[in-house]
Amino acid sequence: ISLAQFNLGVALLESGPLEEAEMALRRAYQIEGARMPGAQLQLGQLYFKKKDYPRAIEAFEAYLRDLPNAPNADQVKKAIRQLRGSP
Repeated sequence: ISLAQFNLGVALLESGPLEEAEMALRRAYQIEGARMPGAQLQLGQLYFKKKDYPRAIEAFEAYLRDLPNAPNADQVKKAIRQLRGSP
């Protein structure tokens, strides 16, 4: 169920209403928690699209907590710094 919610959220993030994408991604994370770190990454991108930068930072930080050795960790850390206004 969590993977289906995740996939639905990702699809809606690209093409559908962001509110529905957010609900699906949050559900996926509620079901799996840290075993579904990609949901937090996608939520970060969703909040960035909505220009809700504090929530984007929270989601990106949760992603890094759940998956500290993520292959894209440096990029995510850079995005967090930029959202905070730091170089």
